[in-house]
Amino acid sequence: MNSFIRKVIDYESRYLVTRDGRIISIKGKRIKRLTPIKNSKGYLTVNLSASGVRNQKRIHRLVAEAFIPNPENKPEVNHINGDKADNRVENLEWCTMKENINHAVKLGLYKRKLTDENVRKIRSLHLAGEQQLIIARMFGVCQSMINNIVHGRYYPHVPDSEGQAEPMALQA
Repeated sequence: MNSFIRKVIDYESRYLVTRDGRIISIKGKRIKRLTPIKNSKGYLTVNLSASGVRNQKRIHRLVAEAFIPNPENKPEVNHINGDKADNRVENLEWCTMKENINHAVKLGLYKRKLTDENVRKIRSLHLAGEQQLIIARMFGVCQSMINNIVHGRYYPHVPDSEGQAEPMALQA
């Protein structure tokens, strides 16, 4: 097999993938380019079938699995230029979830819902005895996010009003 086209991992007898993200179906003598579908998160996908079971697969992942070595066994594939529709091998890299999020923040693709000032206000309200559900409604977030903020799991880098960046103590 040449370096521009490779077999799709786990679907070797039915599908091929190109370096630029095209997926090709092979059924006997019939060869057909599959039409990608954009999923709800903006990634291009294709439906692949094997043994009567159909699976929706993200194209960038198929390209990475076929062409990009992953010696560190990183679980995610990052679009280097931030364009989810650009599935060329040159635009993809293996990464961790943390690396992927940091890259998205750096490119301006990931917007934080709360400002540092909001986080300080949330912690202050919690210390004053306000219920987490009420605080969540005030800031338009879910209660679990408030819980994670007041216990230092989210936004641990944001100091409270006294300049401390430590998790809040559990209140009885």
